[in-house]
Amino acid sequence: MGTEQRPEQPGEERMADRPRVIRRPNVQFEHHSYEEFSNRPFYVAIDRYTVSFAPVARRVIDNAAGTGAMIERLSEEEKLAPNFEVIAADIDRGALLSIKRNLEPVGGRINVVQADASRLPVPDGWAELMILGNSVHLFENPQDTFAETYRTLGSDGVLIINTAYERLRGYGDQQSKRILGAMILQARGSIIKKGYPEEIPAPLDLMKHTAGDLVNMAVQAGFRDVSFKTRPVRMDRDDIRAIFSYRDFAAGALPNVPFELAKGELLPTVDPNLQRRNIDALNRNWGILIATKV
Repeated sequence: MGTEQRPEQPGEERMADRPRVIRRPNVQFEHHSYEEFSNRPFYVAIDRYTVSFAPVARRVIDNAAGTGAMIERLSEEEKLAPNFEVIAADIDRGALLSIKRNLEPVGGRINVVQADASRLPVPDGWAELMILGNSVHLFENPQDTFAETYRTLGSDGVLIINTAYERLRGYGDQQSKRILGAMILQARGSIIKKGYPEEIPAPLDLMKHTAGDLVNMAVQAGFRDVSFKTRPVRMDRDDIRAIFSYRDFAAGALPNVPFELAKGELLPTVDPNLQRRNIDALNRNWGILIATKV
């Protein structure tokens, strides 16, 4: 594993008890289960739409960065200024290990940080732009993350969040909601029928916050010019299979079930449930929040 060190920035006394930076670890990389989903054409398109609201920035934080897809989109859309520096932070070390491979073509200075989204090893006012891609629904206390974002952004810094889990409009329609629920229920029933010995709790409810909730959190943290936009998307059969192959989704849909077993039971539910209703896709809505620091 590569040497761990902090970014060479002022404010060291504020960073002493914070997580440390992992600079481009020199290890053998494995495919992360999120990559198949985040590389689907519809997902790439929604990320490109998201970063279209970003200013050109030199200092960027990709918070809850996953495997670095948002940084790739920023580069492709020419949103990274010359001599840019990016801090890619995520709590999942496995995801971070994919970033070196994925972002090698991007160039620039990219510091990979294993850190909680609400405790970043970044000095006050360091960043011009922070991106949070489809992750705010996973935070236990998102208000803490808004406050941390405000701390790390400089004056007129911009926060951009996207999420597929806005509570009121996350599903594109009730039929899509019912069909996805039916797929998960069918997989659960199959696992139980085959004699799985452990209890399988109900799926996790990730649609915890409305657009209004998220806007209010941003305002309470001190942001201004806060807006929330909704972008409809269609997830085809392969898109649904890709999300069913994502470890964290499977763990939320079928808690207490090993990943390979959950994945193996979820995937066969896709075609029959779509064919039964004579449709070829499910509808979702992505929410996008844009805010500026006073």
